[in-house]
Amino acid sequence: MRNFTLFAAVLLLSVNFHAQAQPLATVHMSAKGGGRIVSGGMIVAAEYSMGISNNATLFNNVVWTPDMAGQSVFETVGAGLSYDNFISLLTDGANEQLGWHYTQYPSTGGGRVTKTEASIFTTHPLDWDGFDLQGYSIGGVELHMNQISIQSPGQNPNHDGIWTDYSWDALLTIYAVLPDTVPEPGVGSLLLLGGLGGWWRFRSRARP
Repeated sequence: MRNFTLFAAVLLLSVNFHAQAQPLATVHMSAKGGGRIVSGGMIVAAEYSMGISNNATLFNNVVWTPDMAGQSVFETVGAGLSYDNFISLLTDGANEQLGWHYTQYPSTGGGRVTKTEASIFTTHPLDWDGFDLQGYSIGGVELHMNQISIQSPGQNPNHDGIWTDYSWDALLTIYAVLPDTVPEPGVGSLLLLGGLGGWWRFRSRARP
């Protein structure tokens, strides 16, 4: 329930976010493979190469499942120290290592992709410095899952049912700050969020 409520809050705020923010830069992310594990989800996180030790990792608490394809989550100002560190590295003018890691859930199998900031952006401002986004104000970061497939036992190469094939494709979008980016949720939004949580509890109990 706690995970769903958090996810619902992210989706609720993203309605306001999309309506008012403008894309500044994007990073296309994807992976395909398999592993000797039975899993039903995938964690996809954006990070700097020192992300774990320096706490500069985003979205590492979201577990993606195939029914979440086409959905988005985002982090913005006030999300916490990890977000602040990520944005600090993103705008410091140095050509650091940026990338993503992905983990099958529940498991530890997955992989990591790391590139220099100068080479990782799919799109970027026309007048950027060639490295990162120094000089730009950042309003938020979105992770949109274009496609995700998780099949267990999939190819089942060992013929014992312990295997999962996966593929996913996502877009990381960094947004610029606008005069009225992501307003504080009003009473109506909070009530809607509470309603979503209540609906999920009812739906969960009603399942056979």
